Amino acid sequence: MIRPALEAEKIPWYGWHAFRRGLATNLHRLGVSDKVIQQILRHANVTTTINIYVKMVTRDAEEAMKRFESNCSLTVPQTVG
Repeated sequence: MIRPALEAEKIPWYGWHAFRRGLATNLHRLGVSDKVIQQILRHANVTTTINIYVKMVTRDAEEAMKRFESNCSLTVPQTVG
């Protein structure tokens, strides 16, 4: 079912490992807990899920730093000059 759908949309297929990595990464970005992702991928150990399957996306890091900066600006007085 997956490959024909991808072919119909002209999306390249990179194999099951890439599919699982993409699934894990997207679930993580959606806020799904690491343990739930581990269960979905049927890994015995959550470290396998996090260290091998979930990939950090640069945009995620940028957004995290923006949230951090915003939170800091609310608690740390800004100085001028």
